[in-house]
Amino acid sequence: MKTPTILQTTLLTLSLTLSTTPSGVKADWFFEAGPFHRGNVKISVDGGARAEDAGTNAATPGVRGGMPSSGVPALNDDGGSGFRSFDNGFVGPSGWVWAQEAGLTQHYGYETADQYDAGADTLSFTKTLTGTGGTATRTSTRVNNLGPSGWNDTKRTNGTGLIGTLGYRFGDTDPNRPREDGEEREHELSLLFRFGWLEGLGANFRNRPAHRQEVVRQTQTHATTGSATHRYTYDTLGNPFFPTAPYAMTDPEGVGPLIADTPQSIDLISRTDSPSQSSSRTTLSRATGFVDLDLDVRAFTFQLGPRWMWRPESAVSLFLQPAVTMNLIDASAHRTETFRDDNGRKIASWHDREDEQSWRWGGGIQFGAQVALSENWYLNGSGGYEWVRTTDLQVGPDRIHIDISGYQLELALGRSF
Repeated sequence: MKTPTILQTTLLTLSLTLSTTPSGVKADWFFEAGPFHRGNVKISVDGGARAEDAGTNAATPGVRGGMPSSGVPALNDDGGSGFRSFDNGFVGPSGWVWAQEAGLTQHYGYETADQYDAGADTLSFTKTLTGTGGTATRTSTRVNNLGPSGWNDTKRTNGTGLIGTLGYRFGDTDPNRPREDGEEREHELSLLFRFGWLEGLGANFRNRPAHRQEVVRQTQTHATTGSATHRYTYDTLGNPFFPTAPYAMTDPEGVGPLIADTPQSIDLISRTDSPSQSSSRTTLSRATGFVDLDLDVRAFTFQLGPRWMWRPESAVSLFLQPAVTMNLIDASAHRTETFRDDNGRKIASWHDREDEQSWRWGGGIQFGAQVALSENWYLNGSGGYEWVRTTDLQVGPDRIHIDISGYQLELALGRSF
């Protein structure tokens, strides 16, 4: 079973009214048409941010780059014969040919007693080398949201359109009362069906900031210094009369106790890396997501109600006109959000579009005056208020509230039949 349309229901109501009118009642039809204006219409938006919903950042947070390579120098020593200078002494080749051939030397010196180990028949030295590694740049990036995301705004707008009225005027209910020629009815009651079209109720919202971010970049340049200490151990050949520290034979051909002229072992005993920060720089930048929202709204209104008219003069009448309404609201919204940094670079953008039609009940009241132009033609002017239930439209993350309620001004040309 199909649901009757509003027009079908209205025509049925008028037909029933005519069919149930008492036989003594005089009735007239009339039609009116003209422009009307709806003012103080309210459009409000509870907006969101696509950039936040998508988790879009103006930069990639985290750390890039690394630390510099080690500054510890390499020890380039093959352990062969040669002059070696140590932290606490020296060992050089002997000036005697026979000693060189035998791998012995008396050309050495040491500084402290703990370098000589009589039980092990060894003499040890330490050698420390220092060096500098390379430099490296390390950048740490942090992204912060500045305040809550989203936006809100409200606009008041006006609309204009055309409205037509089909009316049925009831006459006197006393058929036996004689009426003199030219006598006018002082009070009249009519039933009206009205159809109107209203355009221009939309609004535009431009460059509304919806999402803000701050990017903090900290760039550091590091360098590394390092050191390595090695122990050189020489064989003292079991000499029971080894000289006590401090001892030094600086003459390669001088006479003195012998030791091996090459180390029996070279051991790493310590190493250190000392990173140091040579420079640091912090930069700040911002990015903002801006929203453009275009909203186009039109309405079709169907009204049904009575009109009570009082005629104080023959050419001028006053009327009161309440009505219940059914409104078809046709709305379309186009939303664009663009996320850009301070330099105008576009990071991301989103586009949303939504079209929606919805029916909303309402009601209104008009006060007006009617001026007769001829026997059948007249002119109406009225003003009042129309209340319509609010409708909502969702486009992307934005929720739009459309309230087409507002004051209403009408001007209409009418004709009786």
